Amino acid sequence: MSEMDGMAAARRIRERDDKVVIVFITAAPQYAISGYEVRALSYLLKPLPWFAFSQELKKSIDMVRRNGDDSMLIETGNGQMRLNLADILYLESIRHTIVIHTLEGKLSINGTLKDVEAKLADHHFFRSNSCYLVNLKHVTGVADQDCIMSNGEQLRVSRPRKKAFMAALTDYMGGGR
Repeated sequence: MSEMDGMAAARRIRERDDKVVIVFITAAPQYAISGYEVRALSYLLKPLPWFAFSQELKKSIDMVRRNGDDSMLIETGNGQMRLNLADILYLESIRHTIVIHTLEGKLSINGTLKDVEAKLADHHFFRSNSCYLVNLKHVTGVADQDCIMSNGEQLRVSRPRKKAFMAALTDYMGGGR
């Protein structure tokens, strides 16, 4: 590559996303050890027979499938970052901004709660009212019209959504994970 070598590209990729599967295909075996720095899945030497390539491709796809469902890529002011869904407590809509409340703090992104809700539909998030999308994993209890989160916060569950919220929470706690 003319502007940067593969190792520099891999380092830049790792800065943004630590789950990307990296496989080096090269004619330079002396750089194989450097692949460990960026946690490359493998380092294949040219000429590469089709069978070896197809086996490596299957291995890479399996790795992506194992790691793919538990995170989402978000666009922040500084670029993109991967966020583990298990780290999200809840998402809050404030005007045209989504505030993502995580175990580590808060992140803000542009968008609508409706769009994020659609992306997280199969990941045990529930719309408790017009401005909250709650991660059921972090709900520790329910008191009156509020759900109690693992960080102690209490979030309002709207009256029309309470029955469906309780059903979703019961299903999740009962093993619908």
